[in-house]
Amino acid sequence: MKEIDPRLESFVAEAASDLARRLKIDEDEIELAEARFVTWPNSALGCPEPDIMYTQALVPGYRIRLIVNGRSHHFHGARDRPPFHCPAERVSAPAARSGESKDLR
Repeated sequence: MKEIDPRLESFVAEAASDLARRLKIDEDEIELAEARFVTWPNSALGCPEPDIMYTQALVPGYRIRLIVNGRSHHFHGARDRPPFHCPAERVSAPAARSGESKDLR
């Protein structure tokens, strides 16, 4: 796997484990494409569901993108929340990329 911020390692491990279960594969078949701190534009955390209203406030969080057989799988999160799978058709961009995790405690 790529070198990542140590503060994100446990989130990446959780996301990889979740994806391996979903796809019924071994975790060693999963490649890390990115794991970074971001600021989400609202409480949807970059994964809005149709017909749902979200609090419009900047939310410090992270995003993880894993690759299996050339296909991207997205996991998002915020603060101390574990990563959750976000279907590709619902993925939206963060408000900003951040190298900080001061609010992720």
